[in-house]
Amino acid sequence: MNELVMLKEQSVINRNTYRAEQVKQQKASDRISDHIAVILAYESSSGKYYVQNSKGDAVFARAITNSSLGIGDQVSLATPKGGNPIIDSMPI
Repeated sequence: MNELVMLKEQSVINRNTYRAEQVKQQKASDRISDHIAVILAYESSSGKYYVQNSKGDAVFARAITNSSLGIGDQVSLATPKGGNPIIDSMPI
């Protein structure tokens, strides 16, 4: 009887560990790219920043930071799968 309880408990632990690993991998695949980018310009009509990543690609992205951003600032650029690029300020 004790072995059966231990087996059930181990099964639950294994299932939770497997699920956590699946979630971790899915989150990683949801991000197409994570780059350091430089702000090139700000478009006030849309409220988006024009940024260039380390590969040289330039895109418009929305900011999710409360800090002030300016032209030439380095930011973190993330492109969610199927979503709009997002920038966030980076700590110095």
